[in-house]
Amino acid sequence: MLSYILKKLRVLTESMKKVRQGDFNFDLSIKGGGEVGELAHHFRKMLKKSTS
Repeated sequence: MLSYILKKLRVLTESMKKVRQGDFNFDLSIKGGGEVGELAHHFRKMLKKSTS
């Protein structure tokens, strides 16, 4: 279970690094509930606001 959560956190971290480098062309595939899913949800919302 821990490795599953860590994998999701790595995906989220890599997505944040891409945005920091100016790359907004990716799909954040993290879905579901829990804290990591909640972070991903709000990160997607933030990206939509910044690219509109």
